[in-house]
Amino acid sequence: MDIPLINLHSGPMVSMEGEGPTKGTLVDMNVIVAGTNPLATDMVAAKIMGFEPWEIPTF
Repeated sequence: MDIPLINLHSGPMVSMEGEGPTKGTLVDMNVIVAGTNPLATDMVAAKIMGFEPWEIPTF
């Protein structure tokens, strides 16, 4: 039986934007992004945060 590797972006349901990790603004996200493809989950998380994934140099 193959068990898929799951990539999970979660943590607190509250995230931070701006000058984190101590001077940013808290934002209620209320979302968990999970999947079997790390690149896809990163791209979805980026889109949820308001970025275009292809505009982020790491992609």
